[in-house]
Amino acid sequence: MEEEMLDKMFYVLNNNGLNYANVESLENETNLRDELDFDSIDLMEYFMGLEEEFNIDDIDDNLEFITIGDIRKYIEDNLWVS
Repeated sequence: MEEEMLDKMFYVLNNNGLNYANVESLENETNLRDELDFDSIDLMEYFMGLEEEFNIDDIDDNLEFITIGDIRKYIEDNLWVS
């Protein structure tokens, strides 16, 4: 289940104009701002893509999520249903 969720997270990352080509190298500790140079607009675009992919509507209210692990944990704890 976790692998499928991560695949979806990376799919969104690559298909929302963010184009991070080497998603296999991303880890839980990967910081979207520091390591991927995301600005606020990039974060909003990514969160909007995640909302659509996971059929959720509140992740963008949690802008403190700045690592892949933060987002993964939020989805696992609150949203992920297989």
